[in-house]
Amino acid sequence: MAQDRIDGPRLMLTHELLRLRLGVRRAGVTEALKDLGERRLIKAGRGEIVVLDRTGLKRIAGKFYGLPGALV
Repeated sequence: MAQDRIDGPRLMLTHELLRLRLGVRRAGVTEALKDLGERRLIKAGRGEIVVLDRTGLKRIAGKFYGLPGALV
C-alpha cells in the first residue's frame, strides 16, 4: 500500500521503520522481507525495497489489502 502513494517501484523504508509502523519485532520484518524476496515479489536492500511483482503482493495480501486505509 505504500507504493500506492509514490511514483515508482522503489520504497525508501528501513526494517526499523516497518517494525514501528507494523508493531512487530524487527526479526519478523526480516523474515517477511526474505520470504517475499525468495518469491521474487520484492528486492530488499539497505534502506529500500523494490517492488518487482505488485500483482503477486496484492494476491498474497488478499482481503487485507487496503484494510488499514479503509479504517481511517
